[in-house]
This record gives sequence, structure tokens and C-alpha cells, in this order.
Amino acid sequence: MLVEDVEIDASIAARDIRRRLRFKRMPNLVQSQVRLLPESSEAGFLRPDTGSLIQPYLLPMAAALSLNAPSIDESFRSGSPPCILCLGVGGGALLTSLRSHFGFHVLGIEADDAVLSVATRHFGLAKDESLQLLTCDGIELIAGYAQERPPSRLFHAIMVDLDGEDPMKGAIAPTAEFLHRSVLLGAKLALHEHGILVINVISSGEAFYKRMIKLFRKFFCELYQIQVGNGENRVLVAAVSPVGFVAEELKQQGHLYEKLKELGCERFIDAIEKV
Repeated sequence: MLVEDVEIDASIAARDIRRRLRFKRMPNLVQSQVRLLPESSEAGFLRPDTGSLIQPYLLPMAAALSLNAPSIDESFRSGSPPCILCLGVGGGALLTSLRSHFGFHVLGIEADDAVLSVATRHFGLAKDESLQLLTCDGIELIAGYAQERPPSRLFHAIMVDLDGEDPMKGAIAPTAEFLHRSVLLGAKLALHEHGILVINVISSGEAFYKRMIKLFRKFFCELYQIQVGNGENRVLVAAVSPVGFVAEELKQQGHLYEKLKELGCERFIDAIEKV
């Protein structure tokens, strides 16, 4: 793994310095990044800004939560914070935002303990009673829900950020191992009745994406997508039950929508389209 601090544009008045994480197996792909801010107590010392999502596809992934906003808001009102499962931790920016900005209970699953160590030491990820971290095979964990009756824990959302490498075509997400029937069935069973599966997609071509869509339709009621706008990523959202588009009045009144707006997700909420 490589952790690097880079200045994005030295010509602007306010410096934009970011800390990035890359894996040696895919050196051209930025796995995670956070903005660095001056530490007021120590001149010249920079600290990770854990309150922002600057990796291009993370805001769209957060925006997907608007699809089941009424269910999430109801859970908060009942005094039971919704739970979100994150497969793939990276630098932990999404997990930290879900916990700190929204108030979710978050379970992060990472197969490589070294990644969790880097996220904790260099990217500001910190676990507590609302943010738990486990080192295990997340795909096996999800597939296990297909064998478990009833599930020990239901999630309002499962966020999947798992990438691999195609020898011929480069980076691809999600990994081929995730696209198994047992895994998708397990994901569906692990979700709340109004839950959603949110996936970062890097496709090797439209044929790959169309095969994904065809497979997901066999397990989920509705599919939505969000174009990230960087020419590489898109976000696929699979819903357990019909969600439709949240009524405008609910968006304006709901607690979750206000939190999404504060984070800068509005344009991606508007970009959600049914597949």
C-alpha cells in the first residue's frame, strides 16, 4: 500500500492538499482520499478532514439513502438508529460520515487488517460503540445470511465498495465473487424490509453492466442508478421493496434529507434514475 499527500492545485488561493491511498496491485487507482486541514494547535501539522466525502463516488452512494428516507427517519424517531453495513473500508471516509454526520450505527468489514491499520493511523478512522470494524471476508459474511433464519441483524443499507482487477481491462467493481446468487440472496435477507443495496460499479464495458442488471433483477424489486460523472464510476442501487421516488414534501421535511443536503448530495439525488 502507498499513502501519499498531494497538492491538487497550487495556483488557487486556498490550498487543496489530499491524502491518498493506493494499492500496489492497482497503482493507478486511487482507493481512498481525504482532504488535509491545518491543525490549529501545531504550525505545519495537517490532519485528515473526516467530515467530507471527496472520493467521486461516495457522495452518490450517500445520496442513494434518499430512496428509503421515510423508513430511516422513522427508525430515528423510534429511538433505534438505523444500521448500515459497509463492505470494503478503504480509508474509512464513508463510514466516518455515516456515523458522525448522519448518526447511523455502522459495521465496517475489511478483509485486510493492514488496510484498517492504515485507515486508523493515516485517515482518521476511529471505532466506537456506533462504529464497529471487523476483519473478515465480507462476501462470505453476506452469503451466510442466506443460511440464517431469522437474521441476527437487519441493515437499512449495505454499501459495497469492493474492486478487483481484470488482467485485460484493468480495475473492475464489484468483484466477480460478489456477483454470485448466494451472495445476492444473502444481501437481500440481511436487509430491512425497506432496505437498499448500494454498489460502486466500475464496469469493463456495457455488456458487464447489463449482465449485472439482469442478475440483480432476479433478487431485488427495483433497481436505480446514479451516474457519478467522472467517466469511470456509477452507483447501482437495489431495493428490497418498491420505494419509488420520495415525494418532494417528504424530502423537505425529513431529517435524513436535510443531512444529505448539508453534505452536498442534492445534485446526485436529482440524478437518480430507475433502471
